[in-house]
Amino acid sequence: MRSSRSTWTRLSARVIALSVVAGLLLAMMPLTVHAGRGITFNVWLGDWCVYGRANDKAKVTINWKDSDWVLKARGTVRANHNGYWSFCSDGSERVEKGDSIKARVGSKSRTVKVPTLRLVVDRDTDIAQGRYVSGAKVHLEVCKRHNYYAARCTDVSVTANGGGRFSYDFSPIENLVGRDYVKATVRPGKDKFHRVATVPFIKIIIGKSRFWGYYKPFKRLVVELHRGGSLLDDWSGRADDWDWGYFRGRFADKASDGDTYRVKVGDQVVVPAFGPDADWKVPGVWASVAKKTDVVKGSCTVANGRYEVYARNPSGSRSGYRIGKADSAGKFSMDMTSRHDIRGGDIVFLNCKLWSGDIVARRIVVK
Repeated sequence: MRSSRSTWTRLSARVIALSVVAGLLLAMMPLTVHAGRGITFNVWLGDWCVYGRANDKAKVTINWKDSDWVLKARGTVRANHNGYWSFCSDGSERVEKGDSIKARVGSKSRTVKVPTLRLVVDRDTDIAQGRYVSGAKVHLEVCKRHNYYAARCTDVSVTANGGGRFSYDFSPIENLVGRDYVKATVRPGKDKFHRVATVPFIKIIIGKSRFWGYYKPFKRLVVELHRGGSLLDDWSGRADDWDWGYFRGRFADKASDGDTYRVKVGDQVVVPAFGPDADWKVPGVWASVAKKTDVVKGSCTVANGRYEVYARNPSGSRSGYRIGKADSAGKFSMDMTSRHDIRGGDIVFLNCKLWSGDIVARRIVVK
């Protein structure tokens, strides 16, 4: 049986930090204090942190090991006044299936083993599918991302079949594009485990050779760059599983020794694995910056398209971020006064979202 509801949620600035925000939101929930509360876990596969709940303000000692019982991280944290705690590795370790996580509070302890929970989403068909325990219920949340922070989400529930496989066709509900995402949650007993799958997308920067994006974890993909009807490069690589399918590369001249191709307006970018909509020409994205007024003007060329402006000083110690929607001609004007005092030497990024969900960006160094 399937059920659905729509809700609005606030998310983190990066897809890979979704779990961190979820943990913080839970930590701020006003709940009744229970002195004898047991230990529970809230675990996100692919995250470098683990979360849970114990007695209010309790000292929680964590031992985190991999499937071969090799230590990944160990430490002690203090639960907040509602009992919520979080423990993070140094960034070199992330939660994987088979991991064993033990939490101790005083003389009591609990250990959980991270289950197999797989999830991928197809950008062309809008179908999410994965694997868990046979006959178990899986809660899916599909989210249409408006920017790095906000998304509109819809919940459904499905049941894994006899082989542990589950799937859901979101096409009657949403037309998924790049950078949207689906989250799977399972609740074996009193613990929760989550997996996030980002709808595949690619980000390119005009004037740069590097690109990055998300695809299905462990799967290979090809990114093509065409110019004037000729193929310049067909980069091939594999998406990882550490950051929910992240990949990155650069367009290189294979006939030379280290030379690269910088993306130009009018170039053709093709990612066959994404589907037929991942075949587009680089639009004439541009931006200008006025230091005196802190106003960034420009064009994404996409009518009523969404865009993001991020400005920072060279060290990153000062920064500001704003989002907006271009007019019917694709143009915009964004006043950054309330977010960032733009000065000479600062770096301004303009991210323009295409109709496919892919991102075309400009990087401007303020003179």
